[in-house]
Amino acid sequence: MIDPGGPQIQCGQTQVTTYTNVTYSSPVTNGKKTSLKMDLQVPQVAGSKPLIIYITGGGFVLADQTANLDQRTYVAEQGYVVASIQYRTTAQGATYKDGVADVKSAIRYLRAHAGQYHINPAKVAVWGQSAGGYLAEMTGTTNGLREFNTGDNLGQSSDV
Repeated sequence: MIDPGGPQIQCGQTQVTTYTNVTYSSPVTNGKKTSLKMDLQVPQVAGSKPLIIYITGGGFVLADQTANLDQRTYVAEQGYVVASIQYRTTAQGATYKDGVADVKSAIRYLRAHAGQYHINPAKVAVWGQSAGGYLAEMTGTTNGLREFNTGDNLGQSSDV
C-alpha cells in the first residue's frame, strides 16, 4: 500500500535562472523565415549540468515553448538545465522532418553555448509529450544521419 503521508515533490528548494525567448535558429519554410525560440531554466548549483531538451505536444499544429512550466521547473531544480523549444509545425507548412531538424538545431545551439548556460555538452537528453514525444524519439533514432542536420552550428553534434 502506498503511504499518502510519504515524501512529496517539493519545488522552490533550488534557485533557478530563467532565460526566455532565446532565438536558436531561423530556418526558412515555404519561403518564409521563422525565428525559433526556446526558454531555458538553469539551476544555480556549482559546475556544468546535464541538459534536457523539452519538446511540447500540440498535434504538430502548435509548439508553445512556455508549456508545462511546473514540470520543467521541477526537473531543473533537480540539477538539470532544461530547454523548452519551439519547432516548426504543419500550420507553418513544415514537415515532420523539419520538426526533427529543429530539435537537432536546438541541441547544436546549446552545445555551442554550453559555457554560457553551464551545460555539460556530453550529457544531453530529450523529453517530449505527445507530438513532442514523437520528435524526441526521432531525434534519438536519427543520430548521425546528416539529412536531419541543417542550419547553424553544424560543427556541433546533435546526437543524444
